[in-house]
Amino acid sequence: MMKMKYLKLLLIILLIIGCASNLNNLLKEPEPYRVIITTGLDSSNDPINDLEELSINEKRVYIYSKWNIPVGKVLYRCMIKDGKGKVAYDWYAKFHPKKNNWNFWTYHSIDKRVDSPGLWKFEIYLDGIKYVEKTITVNEEIDTLTKQEEPNNSALKKKNK
Repeated sequence: MMKMKYLKLLLIILLIIGCASNLNNLLKEPEPYRVIITTGLDSSNDPINDLEELSINEKRVYIYSKWNIPVGKVLYRCMIKDGKGKVAYDWYAKFHPKKNNWNFWTYHSIDKRVDSPGLWKFEIYLDGIKYVEKTITVNEEIDTLTKQEEPNNSALKKKNK
């Protein structure tokens, strides 16, 4: 009998904790920004992948960003440093978003004769303040698309055997 009371009490406490946790998640404000490094965009201008690694053989690398900041004029700057720390891309744009939530993307055409593999750093500034510093590994040993397709190809090979 006593065990049953403790069990009921424990269940009630767990229920309260679970509800409080869910309520806290619902009340959270959206993240101020999200940045995705990708090899391309789909027809809706959304990223087709989210990379942590990239081949120097890719034609382009896209920097897609989604923002939740107050409306007003913004000076946007995107800078990419290659594996040797050399600035591979540095671009500025002034614009005036009409709403708090907005998306922005730009790309760098990779030139393996000039750009060096290694740890690339992507930096995004708004009005001179650095908001984002993201790194990915760029190497010459892999082909980004082949690496992504390998699991599907190996699954097909197993089915055909």
